[in-house]
Amino acid sequence: MNPFLLFEWKLIIRNKRLRQILILIVPSILIFYLMILGSNFVFFGYFIWRILFLIALLALPGTFYAPLCLTSNASFVEKLLTTNPKALFYSLQAKYYLYCIFSLIMLLSILPSIFIGVKIIEIISSFLFSIGFMHFLLFHCSLLSYQPLDIKSTSFYNLQGLTFLNQFIPILFFTFILGFIALMNWFFDEKITLIIISTIGIIFISMHKLWLRTICSHFEKTKYRRIECFREK
Repeated sequence: MNPFLLFEWKLIIRNKRLRQILILIVPSILIFYLMILGSNFVFFGYFIWRILFLIALLALPGTFYAPLCLTSNASFVEKLLTTNPKALFYSLQAKYYLYCIFSLIMLLSILPSIFIGVKIIEIISSFLFSIGFMHFLLFHCSLLSYQPLDIKSTSFYNLQGLTFLNQFIPILFFTFILGFIALMNWFFDEKITLIIISTIGIIFISMHKLWLRTICSHFEKTKYRRIECFREK
């Protein structure tokens, strides 16, 4: 197994805050099924809202972890920046792969929903878009993080390490995606819209090494400022 991937997994399961965030993903899957079965959630019957919710659900691990992925183990990142900057790329790549695995597990968890009305092409298209384009956006949010994250504390009612931009930008992304899907569905039909978002997802998945290296390059340019911020108590 990739040593960086194993390290990232251990980082999550051995530290309280990161572990609690992972556990919080489980109720989201239950809410998904309740929304399908509950007659009160009428908006889920509309294609645009259904796809947006699927994308948000499948991108949830990345939404929780990616914007703070470099500050969740700030001391390790500082060591990489000062001793072996090239290794930072492999660390980021391992994080990306791990979050994609989490998204894949969520996909398998919601796959039975095809028997109660959700189309499998909608799930697959949303998955590809989530681990491609959404992860691209969410990982770039890590460039907004300058505060170390106390991963041994609780995640409940804890805003330590979070900033306005870290919380606002992902919301802005989802708003943009809602508008994009609505626009595509207005110009084309549902099938073409799904093909478009699948294609976008595949493009960004295939280019993940390129945009991860871009993040590393930006991160290295500001490494001295970040290292000083990481050392602040």
